[in-house]
Amino acid sequence: MLSKKFTQLSTLLLIIISMPGFAQIYDTVIIGGGISGLAAATQLHQKKYNILILEARDRVGGRIWSMNRWGTALDLGASWLHGVDNNPISPLIAESSIKTMPTSYNSEDYQKKLDDMVLYDETGKQIPQQEIDTTTPLLLNFDPFIEHLSNRKISLQTAFNLYVTKENIKGRQLKILTYQILSSYVYEFADDLDKLSIDIEKTHENSSVSGKQVIFPSGYIQLVNKLAQDIPIKLNQIVKKIDYTNPIIEIETQNHTYYARSVIITVPVSILNAKKIAFNPQLPTDKIQACSQIKMGTYDKVFLLFNKVFWDKEKEWIGLIQSNSKLPVFDIMNYYKFSKLPILLVFNAGKQAELFENISDKQIIKNIMKELRIIYGKSIPEPSAYVITRWNKDPYSLGSYSHLPTGVSSDNYKIIAKPIKNRLFFAGEATSLIDPATVHGAYSSGIRAAEEVENSSKKNSVK
Repeated sequence: MLSKKFTQLSTLLLIIISMPGFAQIYDTVIIGGGISGLAAATQLHQKKYNILILEARDRVGGRIWSMNRWGTALDLGASWLHGVDNNPISPLIAESSIKTMPTSYNSEDYQKKLDDMVLYDETGKQIPQQEIDTTTPLLLNFDPFIEHLSNRKISLQTAFNLYVTKENIKGRQLKILTYQILSSYVYEFADDLDKLSIDIEKTHENSSVSGKQVIFPSGYIQLVNKLAQDIPIKLNQIVKKIDYTNPIIEIETQNHTYYARSVIITVPVSILNAKKIAFNPQLPTDKIQACSQIKMGTYDKVFLLFNKVFWDKEKEWIGLIQSNSKLPVFDIMNYYKFSKLPILLVFNAGKQAELFENISDKQIIKNIMKELRIIYGKSIPEPSAYVITRWNKDPYSLGSYSHLPTGVSSDNYKIIAKPIKNRLFFAGEATSLIDPATVHGAYSSGIRAAEEVENSSKKNSVK
C-alpha cells in the first residue's frame, strides 16, 4: 500500500518538475465563460478554491450577449428569464436591482402570446379576432392529443398531420393553425417540426420554475457581469485538448498549457459532438453517443431600426400566415413596446434560419421587408440600421440551444452531465435534466458541477 502511494507521489512530482517554470496548478479549470461556467466558478471561488475560467471568445457570457446600439440594449443571444417563481436566478436579479419587464410571450401558455398578436393573411389584410378565436382552441388541444399517442418515436410534424386529419382541419383555418403551431413550437425549440420529438416538453415537466416571463431592458449581460466579478478569467483561450491521463490534468489551448486537479467543461453539446476538443483518454462511448443524439437548434435574430413606427404600437407580436411555401415564416416582435424606439425584432428558426445564415445581410433584409410591405404597404421605409445574428455559424456555439430530436430519449441529458473519474465534470444547458435550453437550467447545472467537484475533493482528502 505504501509502495503504491510512493509511486503515485513520485509520478506527480515528476509531472510538476517537468512543467515549464513550475507552472501553476489550479484546483479547477473551467472551460467556458458562459452562465454555467460563471455559476460554477462563483460557487467554487466562494469556497476558496483556486480556479480559472478559460474562455475562447473575447468576451464573457457565451450565448448571453448584449450589445448597446441605438440608445438601448439589444440581447443577441438569450432574451428571456423563463419564469420568475422558484427560479435560481431571480434572487441574483433582485440583489443587483436589475430591471426586468414581463412579456405576453410565455413558454408555459402559448395562448398569452397569441392573444397579444396581430395576424395578417397573405394579402396583407388583418385576420379578424373572431376567426383566430375559433382556431386557438385547436392549438391548445394539440398537446393533450400528443399525450395520448402510443407511438413515442414520431416527430411533431407527424403528430400534427395526424391531428389535422382527426379534426378535419382545412382551408384558411389550417393556414392559421399552421402558423400558430410554428410560432409556438418551432420558435420555442429552434428546429423544424419534423426534427422535434413529441416528448420535447416532457423534459420540463419536473421543473419547479414558473410564473411570468421577463426580459431585460438594459441587457441580460448585467447578470453575467455580476457573476464575473472577482473571478479569474482568461479570454481568447481556445481549448484544443484535455489530457487527463495523469493525476494533474493538462489543458492545451492554441498558445498555452494549463494544469488542474479537476476540470469543469461547459461548452455547448454541439462543440463536444463536433470533437472541437480532443480528449485523452477518449470520452466514454455512451457520452460520445449522447452528445451526438441531443441536437442544437438554430434561433437567430434580426433587429431593425426605423425612422418611425409604422406598426401597431400596442400589440407585442406580428404574424403573416402563408398560402404557400414561397415566403419565409417569421416571428416578429414589436420591440418598441420595451425600448420606446422604432425597433422590430424578427426571429428566425430551424432550417430556415440555417439557410438565411448563408445569404448576405442585404438579402436577409430584403426578405423581411418584402413581408412587412405585404402587411404595411410599399411606402414603408427601409431600416436605417440593423443587427443580424448567425449562431449556427458561431464557431464556439454551432447553434443556439439544445432540443430533444425525434426518437431520442431524454436520458441522454443525464449521460452528458455524468462526471468522468471524478476529475472531468460537465455543465451547460444540455446537461440540465429538467430545464434544458434555458439560462436558469444552465446556471443550475454550473452549481451542480461545482458541488460535484467539492464532493470529489472531500472524498480524495479522506483517502
